[in-house]
Amino acid sequence: CKHVGPEVLGDGPQQMDNIEAALLTIARNFIRLFLIENSLGVYQLIMANAAHFPDIAEIFMEAGPRKLQAEIADFFQSAVNRGLLKIDNIDLAVKQFFSLVQGDLPIHCALYMKRPEKMEYDVLIEGGVRVFLAAYGTQDKR
Repeated sequence: CKHVGPEVLGDGPQQMDNIEAALLTIARNFIRLFLIENSLGVYQLIMANAAHFPDIAEIFMEAGPRKLQAEIADFFQSAVNRGLLKIDNIDLAVKQFFSLVQGDLPIHCALYMKRPEKMEYDVLIEGGVRVFLAAYGTQDKR
């Protein structure tokens, strides 16, 4: 979990002038990381045992998801400062972003269902980024 932020951010910050490209890069890196066999195994293990071992679940949340949310929040704040996004509640926007680009992947993975094909999650990612930018973008894309 330690190196999740940089892996997910990838080249996103360097693409800041094209916020859509930056968000697509971040979303693709996040989904790619989420779908790696080791990541899936850890996720499934934590989900299956969280009720019995809440301290381990808390350690996981602090080292992985919360750390990643903080990294993305910093990125969003930079984009707001540059006038590329208009966000009043950064923490809420981060949660919404991840929900939009991951859809039902976590529940499918927790239930050990078949992993989606790349085309399936690409559609989810692109649609999620479009909806996110419709809510928080500052540029008219029409």
